[in-house]
Amino acid sequence: MTQGTKKKAANRHKTSGGKTSISKMNYSTFRFRAVVDWIEVQIQTEKTTNFQTVQRAFNDALCLPVGLNIWTKSHDANEGGGASSFSVRIHDVRRYSDIENLLIKVCAKLVLKPGFKINKIELALDAYCDDPAIQAARFYKFMTHPVSDNRRMYHDHVGSVNAMPRTIEAITRHLSEGWQIGIGNKTDDRYQHIYFKTTDTHQGERQEVEHRARIEVRLSGAALPCQTHDAWREFKFETLAQYFRFTKLKDNLEPLIQATAEALDQIGERRARKRVHEGRESGTRLHSRATQADAELNSKARDALRKLSARWASDGKRGRQTRTMAATCCGNTGGIDEPNPHECREEVTHSNNYIYEQEEQQHKVTTSDFQLNVPETTRRNFDRSNESAKPIHSDQANNAVEDVIQQYEATPEAKNEHDRINELMGAAVGAADPPPTP
Repeated sequence: MTQGTKKKAANRHKTSGGKTSISKMNYSTFRFRAVVDWIEVQIQTEKTTNFQTVQRAFNDALCLPVGLNIWTKSHDANEGGGASSFSVRIHDVRRYSDIENLLIKVCAKLVLKPGFKINKIELALDAYCDDPAIQAARFYKFMTHPVSDNRRMYHDHVGSVNAMPRTIEAITRHLSEGWQIGIGNKTDDRYQHIYFKTTDTHQGERQEVEHRARIEVRLSGAALPCQTHDAWREFKFETLAQYFRFTKLKDNLEPLIQATAEALDQIGERRARKRVHEGRESGTRLHSRATQADAELNSKARDALRKLSARWASDGKRGRQTRTMAATCCGNTGGIDEPNPHECREEVTHSNNYIYEQEEQQHKVTTSDFQLNVPETTRRNFDRSNESAKPIHSDQANNAVEDVIQQYEATPEAKNEHDRINELMGAAVGAADPPPTP
């Protein structure tokens, strides 16, 4: 995110009073699009070769400028560096046939065994709207299927990872400043990524693009939906709609419940919650009593996935390059310019998957914004590879808020609304605080 973009987004949030409107959203002014951000393909060569030869063959097939390299990884390298199994990542794939066409071009310089294997795929849903930072925060707040309890915010050029902020306003502010949300570990079969997208990589340089809120899911291993070529060629992306399903707050909530639910960072997750009737527990519920399915948003997301399926299965127009080939020939690839390409780091340097901000000074973090009384050992900055260190998760706050709702419904007349909100919200925060370290 450029400095000017960062200031504009932050100022827009400030002029709204720092309050994030999450109760209702008019999606008639939105434009949604689902895309395959990148796909990792594994190939086999007829003869043992080296990393540089394979990378050069793909660079030439993609017509990459000198100095730009496609992300490449060898799987069975011997002591001398020779190997016959390699993976490459192809970005902005519009059609399954794009992969086949690329490999045909590679075969002009490299003899490949028939067939290939898809190891990973990253799917993204973009929402083009007036305030993408707010919508990105809504994606997180109301998503029903977060894939992991390990949820955090990070900033690429700050080198820090922090627990999730405890309010939707703080999340929105950080998203507008270039922070991003990561859900899961980079080595997991499923990983989610939410951010305010403002830039993309073109010919090795980051360029500003049409702003949008983006939610991504990366699938690999056991989470891959297909195994065979025929299944991938005809794959229906709408079968992955569960990763792009959301709830919203119910209409006509009691003022206390409304205020509590709006302040919470995450409330849409589908998980077991205590069900209480007349002061007694009576089983569990899967969704918060303050929410309902966001039918309009879910329908638009599913429709975007259907359109992606139609593009994916098409062959393109005769006599024209597909968009992927034309785009990558201009250098619009991710995973380029690896400082040490043999390392094949999961967080790909200069990738168009992420927003980058060149900053010389350390980004200032307001630690009070972050999760409820996080111990210093958890709140400290740590390397992104140490993502197994799990911060305090919002389930504690969610459970506490459900208790608040039940208390309110039991004794709504106890105090006036203002005092009641302050007291019960304080109780919710206290209930979610971790016990003191002995």
